[in-house]
Amino acid sequence: MTFAGIDIGSTNTKILAMNEHGDIVMMSSCPTPKLTIDGLLYFDLEKLNNLIDEMLTSSKANAVAFSSVGESVVPIKNGKAILNPIFWDQRGASATLKERAILNENTSYSSLGIIPNGLLAIEKILWYNRQLPERPDFYLPICHYQVFRKTGAAFYDPSQASRSGAYNVFSKSWIDKLYDKLSIQPFAPIKPIGSYSSYNNKVTYAVGGHDHILGLYGVSKIFNNDEIIYDSMGTSSTISLLTKFNSSLEGNNTYDSRGGGIVNGFENEEFIVFRGLNRYGSLLTYFMKTIGCDDIYQINSKIKSKKEFNLAFDLEVGGNFTSANIPFGLCNITNLNIMANECDLIMSIYHYLAKQSMLVYKNLLGFAQAKPLYVAGGLAIKNDILMNLKANYLKHEIVPFKITEVSAFGALCAAINGSGNESVFNDLAKLLAN
Repeated sequence: MTFAGIDIGSTNTKILAMNEHGDIVMMSSCPTPKLTIDGLLYFDLEKLNNLIDEMLTSSKANAVAFSSVGESVVPIKNGKAILNPIFWDQRGASATLKERAILNENTSYSSLGIIPNGLLAIEKILWYNRQLPERPDFYLPICHYQVFRKTGAAFYDPSQASRSGAYNVFSKSWIDKLYDKLSIQPFAPIKPIGSYSSYNNKVTYAVGGHDHILGLYGVSKIFNNDEIIYDSMGTSSTISLLTKFNSSLEGNNTYDSRGGGIVNGFENEEFIVFRGLNRYGSLLTYFMKTIGCDDIYQINSKIKSKKEFNLAFDLEVGGNFTSANIPFGLCNITNLNIMANECDLIMSIYHYLAKQSMLVYKNLLGFAQAKPLYVAGGLAIKNDILMNLKANYLKHEIVPFKITEVSAFGALCAAINGSGNESVFNDLAKLLAN
């Protein structure tokens, strides 16, 4: 039997397929199709659907689940998508001042578990409703639309619901008073991540969810710990704590003006507190391009041959949890050392990234009940200089996850669970947890 997880990302769409023994039978990545219309960026749904169909055919999967970015939704009318989903970060698709006033009156962090930032799905839904000649019947996140177009099953999961701006994370229900107040369509029913969804053409479809949360779901299936911190370490990094409900999680206790939030976990009493470093791998990539470097491991070899370093500068980066006072996308450089060389510059970035991870880790420990297992994923786990530096800053062992495509792996785990093959996790744990 073959299980597949497909992760629909902003940059790439990836598939990971395994058999019941944990052998990888397919791993592939292709650029996510996009197009620009009237200055706004959209997912190209037709090309994306074709790409996913090709992946599924090649994998010969018997069970599949999907993960995707949050906030982007597909408008559905008469059983079909009627417009491409706008990209999650497009501020041109937003609520009016009147609509936002209604949102502010009827939602808050203490219900949503997330800070409204003008990008949540409800803003795009209100914008679609104004733009389209016919109102859609309902909207679905991209990952769940893929199941809908295959089987007709329409649903949300808690992780994508949390990105809607209309979901109460504590009552685990839609804020349905918004339907009348904003004249919007009801949201689809909510199903747990990893549960069975539907079956069609000899394929079982399971419930996936938001890419970062699916990554944590996959990690939680491999490591048998009550509390886990998962550091995604991608282009951006989300650092998430999976824990049992306790008094520190109530109401506004997890609120921080710098960002992050709280979402439902995978079992009844579980919650996930998360903080974001939106400029993580992308920051390193930017400075590599600045010095004309396209091979970080070549620089690392030079760094290892040096005995002393003079840091090139100090940084504050907008968009990161610890620098909320800096506008998104801007970087403040201070204490610039004009005598620094390329090794000093890259080491300065490593120190910055390691320190930011440490500050977020300390923040999350305030919501933990013990000392959680710290698991890191992504390609950065192969960067031994960065990983050793992070461990020194954290004063905590970092467990590298052996599969770099962690969101796709999380979706694959959802497919395993949703198809009733939970025993497969025993073999996977033996392969990946040791």
